[in-house]
Amino acid sequence: MWKTVKISDVCEFQSGLWKGKKGPFVNANVIRNTNFKPDGKLSYENIAFLEVEVKELSKRQLIDGDIILEKSGGGEKTPVGRVCLFKNKESEIPYSLSNFTCLIRVKQHSILYYRYLHIFLHYMYAAGKTEPMQRNSTGIRNLQLKEYKEICIPLPPIEEQKDIVTKLDARFKEIDSKINLNLKKLIYIEKLKKSVLNKIFGKDLIKLNEASTLIKRGISPKYTETGGIVVINQRCVRNHIINFSNARRHNVDLKKVPNERIVEKGDVLINSTGQGTLGRVAQVLEKPAEKTTVDSHVTIVRPKKELFDFGFFGKALIKIEDELKKAGEGTSGQTELSRSKLESNFFIPYLRSIQDQKEVSFKLDKIFENTSVSANLINKTIQSLKALKLSLLNYELNKTG
Repeated sequence: MWKTVKISDVCEFQSGLWKGKKGPFVNANVIRNTNFKPDGKLSYENIAFLEVEVKELSKRQLIDGDIILEKSGGGEKTPVGRVCLFKNKESEIPYSLSNFTCLIRVKQHSILYYRYLHIFLHYMYAAGKTEPMQRNSTGIRNLQLKEYKEICIPLPPIEEQKDIVTKLDARFKEIDSKINLNLKKLIYIEKLKKSVLNKIFGKDLIKLNEASTLIKRGISPKYTETGGIVVINQRCVRNHIINFSNARRHNVDLKKVPNERIVEKGDVLINSTGQGTLGRVAQVLEKPAEKTTVDSHVTIVRPKKELFDFGFFGKALIKIEDELKKAGEGTSGQTELSRSKLESNFFIPYLRSIQDQKEVSFKLDKIFENTSVSANLINKTIQSLKALKLSLLNYELNKTG
């Protein structure tokens, strides 16, 4: 039988770094929540480069095998508590971690293999076992470290820990290869859609501002759990579809919403803030079941009814999506797609005959319907492969020896 130990008995915990105000100072690479990847790995792109107190850094300098725990952040449907493994990077500039994270370091490597610990903690997060350990505060989720430190780890002999890691590495490599292959298929489908759009649209263009009656950002919501109206955020806009399950609710008693910012059938929504999401486009295909607006990170673009068939207008915006994604301005992580730029810099395909527009839109619907079926099947395959990884983790980490 494997024994179990509390994580606090076998690991040290150290809160993340504050820059500090008193010298002497030193430069450091600081890992933030944005560097966490969903699979428990760490992205070394866009690492923050900060000047920090030597005293602050001395206790928080990362070494090979350290585990970084996300203790604050997350989102409405993204629990906090992700973990990533730090691998030693050849750099003259030391690495540390932000104050929204926490360092976990194994005390005795003779009894606990750091990679086994990382896999176990990643499993705890992926299986939803750490979600009850969090609390909400001003829209940010906070992990209760006192509860987290009570987690009990099954502790097989050290060699068996290493065998488990080796076995999971091999299986995950095989599964990840299949996932990546399917992701490439999704990319190909998107390229195919863009290629079709480029071929089927004519060369006539119209300025977006001249094609629209409204180009405006949404509101800064006053959130409520019940009542009010629906408010769409950037997480709702993906793959040219509006996912209302990610929407929240706005308290209209605390802040009124102008009628023009109530979304209508035919409106196109454009994500207008941040990296990774900026420029995504989706059209409101049907009148929402209840009053709905968007938050200040999303732009409503409303077509002129006398100029456009709604379906044609939506696909015309999809055609320029790549241009929109490249048009963000501002510092890293704070990029914005401004209203003025949308109004002045973008042109969309245009046909003078609305009947011709309808015919083009109908042809595209038929083509996109087939690609959508294929994409749905591929996404289901990807989800099944991810579920298989979780199942393997569950099996290997819950054996009793």
